[in-house]
Amino acid sequence: MQSDKEDGWIGLFFIAGLFLVYWIYWSGLSGSFIFDDFNNLGALGARGEVDDLASLKHYLLSGFSGPTGRPVALLSFLLNDNAWPSEPESFKYTNVLVHLLNGTLLFALTLTLLRFYEGQRRLSHNAKWAALLVTMLWLCHPYLVSTTLYVVQRMAQLATLFVFCGLLAWLRGRRLLIDRPVAGYLWMTVGLGAFGLLAAFSKENGALLPVLALVCEAFIVRKSVLAGPLHRVWKNIFLTVPTCLIVFYLLYVPFANGWFEPYSGRDFTPWQRVLTEGRVLWVYLYNWFVPHVFTAGVYNDTLAVSTGFLQPVTTLLSLFGLVCLLLLAWVCRNRWALVSLAIVFFFVSQLVESSTIRLELLFEHRMYMGSGFLLLPVIYYGMRFIPSWKVFMSGAVWLAILALFCWRGALLWGDYPAMIMVWEHKKPESPRAQLEVAKMLYEKGDQGAALRRLNIASARIPDDFVLRMSQALIQCQRGALTKESPTAVLRLSKTLNYRSAYIEAMQNGLNRSNNNDCKALTPYFMWQVADNFISRVDEKESVEYHQLAYIKGVALLLIRQNEAGKEALLSAVNEGASLHGKMGIASYLSTYGFLDEALQIALSVKADLEEGDLWRRELAESPALEEVNAFIGAVEGSRDKSKYRGAGEK
Repeated sequence: MQSDKEDGWIGLFFIAGLFLVYWIYWSGLSGSFIFDDFNNLGALGARGEVDDLASLKHYLLSGFSGPTGRPVALLSFLLNDNAWPSEPESFKYTNVLVHLLNGTLLFALTLTLLRFYEGQRRLSHNAKWAALLVTMLWLCHPYLVSTTLYVVQRMAQLATLFVFCGLLAWLRGRRLLIDRPVAGYLWMTVGLGAFGLLAAFSKENGALLPVLALVCEAFIVRKSVLAGPLHRVWKNIFLTVPTCLIVFYLLYVPFANGWFEPYSGRDFTPWQRVLTEGRVLWVYLYNWFVPHVFTAGVYNDTLAVSTGFLQPVTTLLSLFGLVCLLLLAWVCRNRWALVSLAIVFFFVSQLVESSTIRLELLFEHRMYMGSGFLLLPVIYYGMRFIPSWKVFMSGAVWLAILALFCWRGALLWGDYPAMIMVWEHKKPESPRAQLEVAKMLYEKGDQGAALRRLNIASARIPDDFVLRMSQALIQCQRGALTKESPTAVLRLSKTLNYRSAYIEAMQNGLNRSNNNDCKALTPYFMWQVADNFISRVDEKESVEYHQLAYIKGVALLLIRQNEAGKEALLSAVNEGASLHGKMGIASYLSTYGFLDEALQIALSVKADLEEGDLWRRELAESPALEEVNAFIGAVEGSRDKSKYRGAGEK
């Protein structure tokens, strides 16, 4: 009877906590779409509204954020709208609901694991209150605000949701193995299989579900009297083999690339990334255990790459600290198994995004999945040595502080201009932050303030290409171009490795150069920049080579070097070129009289579209077949007229 009353109070507190979190995040719903939202959600309007099977198929297969295309996450966005542009509030609202659902699943998962850990069908008083407190602290943690209110990070949320569901289904099966083994294996197989696929097709780190299940098995479940014996064959097929495949792939990527060769489009090697991620993991842990009112948000481009164990010296210290944590997990595996679970679960959750894959180095959303149990051993074991009411009261005070921090963070996310200014203040050395502030000022019509911002930022950060190019373009537009700006752009094009992220700045420069309103930024200047970059691109089938060859070719055409421009554009028609890019090249070639070459490219694009074997970015950036046919008809008509005129002259 007393236990039922206690359960009732815990349930009441949990529901009240969900309403608190809902209220906290309400202030952030008025925020804007930002950054990757536009790239990923723009597919909603790529072919008009998503309102039939053909448009739905095109939309779901056109995802390009990862190797799987993440169709489950894309499908979830249709809950909010089926066209683009759209309003962000509905999308953010759904993200908040998913966050609350994930908190509910974490609560159930924590209770279930503690039941296995204690080996009793009825949970102890400490376990129930510890699970409640751990869940509420996770839900209110300010480091998760960016994941929740950044619309596109629903991908990370959904991967976590399905991983938690898969673990719960697997744990239910483990309990059923004692009395009903057939039902138990069915629950485990379907749980890991179905939810694993849903998680991986939401975001690739969802593929870690069997590895995370193996972690729970190793440290908690296998030693519990509540778990029946697990058949070795089933364990090998569904837990061990998937784990080995993931590890094999994570090793294959750097060996295929070359451990000490830079990734295409990145300024670091696989080895340097592994070294740097040792420091990044401590950044995550620091921000989790020492939370801040405002985080750095999405501006993490100031992180220095580790080029050696002592460059910087914190690399060696960080790696040593991580080894110590893993040794602690090993030492505690028997007596303090929850410590081992928390540490190893966190590390495993980072395997895909914080190891050898060619991703950017640091993002806050990578903490979302693996942070759920980090506070569990502190609270649960704390109740063993300190009166539980003291631990709970201390936790309640800490929860109030986190809730306040979370509310302030959500409030900031609801005010885009203020958010950008705060992030810029926290990251004054971030080129992206400076560019975003300048863009915001420019779009408000204050071009003078935007230029002043870029001038100051360029003086502080002289070696960022996009920053320098943007500065030169606005100076040019304002009639205030200095000699230093184009010189700096040329210098950087000779020393930096080109990245595909530069293409917007390069395209803007090409467009401005064709206006003939700025003497220094000419098509010849853009040809020089592209030629400097392209001289150091080794892979001629890469996206980077395609982009540079395209810029170079167009610039040559603009300065009337038609044959050289044609050759450059034709060299850009490679495997790195999208169908949309090929049609852009065909358009330029036809404009300058190379009709046969333009027609050949357009016909190849038409063939690819008619085959229909397109997906991910290739599909997302493909032109409509009707547009290609219209172009082909126009070029054939022009070619026929040209032949007719030629015959008449003869």
